[in-house]
Amino acid sequence: SIRYSECISVFGLAPQPLLVYLGFLLNDEANIKVYQRFREGTLKWDWKTDNVTNEFLVEDLDIKTKSNDEINVILSISAEIAYERILAKQQNKKIPTFVVRAKRQAFDAISSEADANIFIKIFRERLIEKIRMDFPNAKVINFFMATPISVPIRMGMNYQKNVDIEWRFFDQQQDVGFVEALSIKGDD
Repeated sequence: SIRYSECISVFGLAPQPLLVYLGFLLNDEANIKVYQRFREGTLKWDWKTDNVTNEFLVEDLDIKTKSNDEINVILSISAEIAYERILAKQQNKKIPTFVVRAKRQAFDAISSEADANIFIKIFRERLIEKIRMDFPNAKVINFFMATPISVPIRMGMNYQKNVDIEWRFFDQQQDVGFVEALSIKGDD
């Protein structure tokens, strides 16, 4: 078990749904530092800067539907995920959909701990809380992600077990498209 006086450093390298689950298991109650791996340069596992280097925007695709028990969230942080790919997965079923985009999409879209903190703040306040208020009957949020590796860990750490509905994560597989990989919910 983690002693809360200790500092835990996390260097995650795995498929994104597993990184979310790692964050879920760690939660945000301990002193945990999550690091980002960079593909270029000599830093590799160190933040490039202390400053905020990116902006994150939440867009509501305003899809009209009678059923609001399921919500889609597309996270286009390191690359753009086309909405049409999600429609194909869901057999053109109309589901309310939100997109979170980085103003600068790239593998290093999260270049600092400050970027990760800003992303999580926007993720919680402008996305998850908006879904909770606007869709009180929702039972699950489907996530389709293209993000740097620090993001899914921080998302999992941010999951509130006694408050949040089920989060279901899809992973892109070559020649298949998005497949359900795992889900987390309060009683896991």
